[in-house]
Amino acid sequence: MLTLALSQNMGLSRMKPSRKLSTSSSELDAAELTHLAIKAMRGGRDEDALRLLQRAIERDPKDGNPHHLRGAILAYQNEPAKAIEAMTQALALNPELTGARFQLGMLHFTNGNVSEAQSVWQTFDELDPGHPLRLLKTGMLHLARDEFEDCVTMLEQGISLCSLASINKDMRRVIEKVRAVVPAKPPEVHKSGERNDPRHVMLTRYDQTTDDKNDA
Repeated sequence: MLTLALSQNMGLSRMKPSRKLSTSSSELDAAELTHLAIKAMRGGRDEDALRLLQRAIERDPKDGNPHHLRGAILAYQNEPAKAIEAMTQALALNPELTGARFQLGMLHFTNGNVSEAQSVWQTFDELDPGHPLRLLKTGMLHLARDEFEDCVTMLEQGISLCSLASINKDMRRVIEKVRAVVPAKPPEVHKSGERNDPRHVMLTRYDQTTDDKNDA
């Protein structure tokens, strides 16, 4: 089985230095801090966002949403181990965060832990067979078995039904990589020894957590 890993080249422009927060957060509750963190993320101010999320976690330790967003930032910054830890904590607090569950599975998948990804995604088997996240996880598991045509079919069906643009963007990248090696042939080995593996997936920033409870 080919080695899976997060791409070291995230294809992202250099992040601008973090600017000082202009909004006082001393009197804000966890939800307000999380909202400010989302705004900071969308403005490219990830370090500010991380500080706001840490304050949100301190204000409401039982809310999984700040952990989810923190995991999204860490994944974007190519810190998969820390991202996995944050996403795992998010789900421990709020198991219904299905977007976070899919993203956590993807983090495991792209780190070569397909069995762990499958375990995280197992609850999607309880969803309707036509649910987008069930279709997408099924497509990724086809990919793990080199079943490229079935992978593309399931991913395309899932994308057509999924409302989470960030996840759809990653799944389209997977499809592009799969189509680059179909018809099936032995993966190309570059001089560096790195295989041109369609499962070598890049994770993008996930800013959309508000749709988790209704991400059909």
